[in-house]
Amino acid sequence: MPSFGLVTAEPLQPVVAPSRSLVRALPPKARNKGTPGEPALARRVPPKETQAFRFDVGTAVFPTTGGVLMTEGVDGVDVITVDERHHRVIHPAAFFEPHEGAQYDRSAVEGFWPLEIGKQVRFIETAGQQRWVHVMSAIRVEKVAVPAGVFRAFVVERRMEPLGEGPRPATTYTYWYAPEAGAIVKTEIQPRDLKRAATQEADVLGYPLPQPSPPSIGALP
Repeated sequence: MPSFGLVTAEPLQPVVAPSRSLVRALPPKARNKGTPGEPALARRVPPKETQAFRFDVGTAVFPTTGGVLMTEGVDGVDVITVDERHHRVIHPAAFFEPHEGAQYDRSAVEGFWPLEIGKQVRFIETAGQQRWVHVMSAIRVEKVAVPAGVFRAFVVERRMEPLGEGPRPATTYTYWYAPEAGAIVKTEIQPRDLKRAATQEADVLGYPLPQPSPPSIGALP
């Protein structure tokens, strides 16, 4: 396994709120009303936050529960991870881990990227006689504090519910994806029996050390 340099997150830069001078310049009656057929200027809706796919190959997450999970490769929007036992897993769209031999709508899963707050995809997974419906949602952006540091993270939720007769309790997976770290820095699993959720946080993040450049031949007399 490659050597890693341990890093911590840099402090977040303060965010400056946009100027509201445009709202103050409008007459009082114009602030909440618009010309018929035209939107009121004071009601401008801020654009939804989006994020392009970014997972860095070689990034290692050392979770608080022990072990290590390294991003071994990236294929489109699939993330391939390997743990300390050399167990390799492919995560379609980074937040989905299908059952072995399962079938699902790949285009629906891949359509989750780029992330956009409020985006939601729904797909069915089939493995033999078993079927599950998954709903994957981009919930919000927030600062998350884990032992490895403080990160700006997109909170993604995946709800998995079995299909069939009888009770169908769902399991909910919540992920905190930090683009600046190129990794998921926190995971929470709420089991179907509604017992206490299992939480895993990044204790330390590791990145491959850059390889030294080969010495130049004939550069010196």
